[in-house]
Amino acid sequence: MKKIGAFIAIAGGLSLLTTSCNNQGAEMKVTEDGLMYRIIEDKPGDVYPQVGDYLQFHAKITIGDSVVTNSYEVGDGGPFPYVMNEVPYKAYFTYGFKLLTEGDSAIFYTPVDTMKKYQQFDSWVKDTDTITYEVRLVSIQSKADFEADQKRKMDSMKRVMDSMNAIQIGDDDKSLQDYFAKNNIKPKKTASGVYYTIQKAGSGDNIQPGQFASVKYTGMLMDGTKFDSNVDPSFGHTDPFQLVVGQGQVIKGWDDGLQMLKKGTKARLYIPSALGYGAMGSGDRIPPNANLIFDVEILDVTTPPSN
Repeated sequence: MKKIGAFIAIAGGLSLLTTSCNNQGAEMKVTEDGLMYRIIEDKPGDVYPQVGDYLQFHAKITIGDSVVTNSYEVGDGGPFPYVMNEVPYKAYFTYGFKLLTEGDSAIFYTPVDTMKKYQQFDSWVKDTDTITYEVRLVSIQSKADFEADQKRKMDSMKRVMDSMNAIQIGDDDKSLQDYFAKNNIKPKKTASGVYYTIQKAGSGDNIQPGQFASVKYTGMLMDGTKFDSNVDPSFGHTDPFQLVVGQGQVIKGWDDGLQMLKKGTKARLYIPSALGYGAMGSGDRIPPNANLIFDVEILDVTTPPSN
């Protein structure tokens, strides 16, 4: 018996996974659309999958005596998600989910010579072979319930991340305050927590969200190590950096800090890590949770024409 590393695709582009139910004594049945199946375990329940529902299921798939895939042995062994849809071939095993409620197990059988109209098979598969799907339906969720559940999870994750960011902002600020005290620096501070000093005053109004800015810059770690610059030619790019301010095109520390500046301003921004590249850092030049310094010069500020 060989184990094959390939997957058979579910209609709609998903892949299959597994179960282990094998009561071959169960009665073989055939739907009016020609799907052959055996119900192995029939749990109490009256909620059947509808088009658009979100399912989770285990499945062991074999062709002849060769295992194609088995969800208990793939990844972490968890069930596979599937959005219930109308498949073009109603004798395909996913159509059989309509026969099951949560917890039910079944075996579905599909002839290879019929499925070849819908998908390709490896050369070892014979037209006379039968694909066997041993399936256990783990859960059914309506689209509305699934989306509400996902929102709850996202909201919970956001609360955790906000809490972690608040702690990191406190740590960042203490580190920056220590740096300022040691170096006798008296910067100003934005509402978000970016510190800045002005080396050369500009003219006109402060940059507003939605305006285009053209900027010369050099970025450094707190020990003075440069990690990027369009002033220093050793970094391979000397054209002014252009962006729309306040639109999330750059790290939040830049978006906030640039709004304190005017055309012609030369300034130094001190950006806490939580408003920079955070716990992930950036590449091999910016480590995790690194506070950053940017020397910036605002070359030009323009307002895009209104529609």
